[in-house]
Amino acid sequence: ALSLFRKLGFRINLKKSFLSPSQTIEYLGVIFHLDSLTLSLPQAKIRSITSLCLDTLALSHRSRRQLESLIGLLNFASSLVPLGRLRLRPLISWMNSHSVPSSRDLPVPLLPPFKSLLEIWSNPTFLSTPVPMTVPTPTIQLMTDASLSGWSGVILPYTVSGTWPLDYSSQSINWLELMAIFLSLSHFLPLIRGKSILVMSDNTTAVACLLNQGTLRSDSLMSLSQSILEFCLLHSITPVPKHLCGALNVLADQGSRPNPVSTEWSLDPSTFQWLSDLAGPFQVDLFATRDNSHLPAFVSPFPDPLAVEINALSLHWDAWDSLYLFPPVALLNQVVPRLCLFPGSGVLVAPRYPQAPWFPSLLLRSPDPVPLPVSHSLSQITSQGQVFHPTPSVYSLHAWRL
Repeated sequence: ALSLFRKLGFRINLKKSFLSPSQTIEYLGVIFHLDSLTLSLPQAKIRSITSLCLDTLALSHRSRRQLESLIGLLNFASSLVPLGRLRLRPLISWMNSHSVPSSRDLPVPLLPPFKSLLEIWSNPTFLSTPVPMTVPTPTIQLMTDASLSGWSGVILPYTVSGTWPLDYSSQSINWLELMAIFLSLSHFLPLIRGKSILVMSDNTTAVACLLNQGTLRSDSLMSLSQSILEFCLLHSITPVPKHLCGALNVLADQGSRPNPVSTEWSLDPSTFQWLSDLAGPFQVDLFATRDNSHLPAFVSPFPDPLAVEINALSLHWDAWDSLYLFPPVALLNQVVPRLCLFPGSGVLVAPRYPQAPWFPSLLLRSPDPVPLPVSHSLSQITSQGQVFHPTPSVYSLHAWRL
């Protein structure tokens, strides 16, 4: 191999090369375990860290400059030990609250809380524990949501929900969203123990707290993030946080709120049958969930094994000849241009709003919209059960034949 590379014009750095086959390679201060696909710290680095931590624990004072040097060393190690960044953030927070950058050389008293946080970094066993090179592919999907009144978690086909106790009323919505994740993980523990799980929330702060292993901006969010991540570590759960657009977080959103969600109304079966007689039969319910679909084939806004596809706006609608569409009004700006290019048939249930920007295009595509029967009703499932709209006529819903 050396001869071939040299003939091809490569200059080989022998000092940094491993000329004998090995499944354990040290490169740039990291040990690559190719047999287990894990990473760990070299023993020399572990000895350096433990020595510096033990020296610091034995002292009563250190300057901020010396603490920054220590934390810099720990920062390198934090990505190579389990929940390393989670263990590091409290040290950074303590240093920032007990010293200022403008006085780096003044002595800082090392109080017991700081030493307690530092102790784990002096433990060679902790520093020797490897971490996986890549995140395992999630096998389970958890969707969560929280409102000021309650929370919900969904692992299809199962749902859990609850209301907040009174002493949670002072907490921020970000904290409530994180707590919804914690409660959902705890409830579904028998299903998710030992597995990689996709944790989906429409709250970007909650997702960031889990992705970044905590935050320096809020003590309460940091504490709750720590509880969640340590719970997952204890039960061998690998959480893979992901932001889910609020418009797609339908089932969890419904479960967390006692009141109906404006985007999730569904027509009654009799009116749907009237639509089928008018413009059907339809092949697919393009904007639906398993709870409100009128057809066996439906496209869900979120991953669902019962759905034929996910996220209607990302699909080519030409795959079907006849569509049934009852999208949220807010999506009509995107839906109508797609329908103008759709060559098939079907029906769109939408309001007759002449002032809407999409109205002229829709009128060209479907010149003779038909009002829904006076008897039509709208309903949806909430945490309180099935709820009916008191005045569905307010939407002026029409059947727009395609």
